[in-house]
Amino acid sequence: MTIFRIFLYLICILSISWSALVFLGPSVITRIVASYTNGALELSKVKLSPMLDLSIGRLDFDIHGANAISGFSRSNEINWSLKRDKPFLMFDIGPTVLKDTLTVKNIKVSTEPFGDMDWDSVPLTIDASGLNTQMLGGADDLSFSGNLNPDLKFFDISFKAKTVDLRNITPTLSTRIITGKVDQFDLTKSLGFQVLSGSFTTSNLVGTSPNFTGSDVEGRFKLSSAGKNLSIELFDGGLINFGSSIKKIKFVGDFDSDFRFQNISLNLSDGIFNDVAPSFPNISVEITRSTNDGYDIFLSGDLNEHELYQVDNYLGLVPPSNFKVDLRLDAKNLNLDGVYKVMFEGSAAADINASANAKLKFNQLEDIKECFTLKCNIMDLNINYQINLDDEWVKGRSNCSKNPCVLNFINHSLTTSNTANIVSILNRTGILTPLSSLYFFNAVTSGQKVEDGHHLKF
Repeated sequence: MTIFRIFLYLICILSISWSALVFLGPSVITRIVASYTNGALELSKVKLSPMLDLSIGRLDFDIHGANAISGFSRSNEINWSLKRDKPFLMFDIGPTVLKDTLTVKNIKVSTEPFGDMDWDSVPLTIDASGLNTQMLGGADDLSFSGNLNPDLKFFDISFKAKTVDLRNITPTLSTRIITGKVDQFDLTKSLGFQVLSGSFTTSNLVGTSPNFTGSDVEGRFKLSSAGKNLSIELFDGGLINFGSSIKKIKFVGDFDSDFRFQNISLNLSDGIFNDVAPSFPNISVEITRSTNDGYDIFLSGDLNEHELYQVDNYLGLVPPSNFKVDLRLDAKNLNLDGVYKVMFEGSAAADINASANAKLKFNQLEDIKECFTLKCNIMDLNINYQINLDDEWVKGRSNCSKNPCVLNFINHSLTTSNTANIVSILNRTGILTPLSSLYFFNAVTSGQKVEDGHHLKF
């Protein structure tokens, strides 16, 4: 009888203690957290279930120091279980805001079952939805899996994201699904003070400024407070506005802490821009920010032999060539100056090359970006060029001071050294057919005769 009475006393004590823990626990937890963090964390509407699952209606945080971060989260729950088929710990975090960093609708963090736990390297799974970051952009769904060590460093991370929209970088990128790996994430540091590096793969990637697509994509990234680096290889892609098809596009970009690009390298291999342009084995573009508002742009490449048509009429055959273009963009004064050189190859019948100098002025910076869509809104244009054919030459000039400058407003002038010899060379090399050469000869000779050549304005 005494043993039974002791047993009842124990049950009564445990019941009272359990009830006290359930009803008084929330206020105790709230005070302990506030005291331990010196007010950096503030819990409100805290509840503790009979199974000791914790519910936090709202968590406000304001952490000062080198890794300062502030914000809040709502509708948070911490659940635990010792069952073999359930996670030992589950953190269900509701809508969360990190000031000037990110917002997220929901985050779930779970461990393995208690019996499978390795406390020196805790496997974690993180699932987030409705993620938006100021640094990069957002994703509808994002999941991570990795291991957490006692120093609170999350390493060997694999991730998968759905409906990704990296709209806060240039060029902007979007895709339906992306998978990859991240080397490490330090939970003791805010996102802006992290050094994140890793790799990713995706398919059906779409980019803007310039507009491009990629069927299969591989890439690497490194993000830190000092700067960002992004490298991407796209296979079977193209530049949308040009209607192009390109076997491989390689992009490498260096950006500053605000994700403004400093250097961009773009290499195109085995492609064609459209059905009226020559195909090419390779084209490279290098863009460097030389000053805060100044950019140096260098283009070079090789072009394959190309047939010329006007509608269905064959005009001639342009031989293979290589070209170089040096451009200088003044984004403050909206000026673009450039030098163009091209050398035609494979024509034993004549030595042919060309060069040009161009000066363009725009109304606003957005007009320059529209050139990637072939809809340049130019307010002033001046181009001087010269084509050398053996010892003969053709010099020309095109200018337009109308605003906006459209094709009908451009004035052209053309001067030849010896028109007859030039037409003979074009015939001999096959660049123009006899009929096309006759049309060119009649057009040029309609101008003013200057010694053996002519001067024509149109």
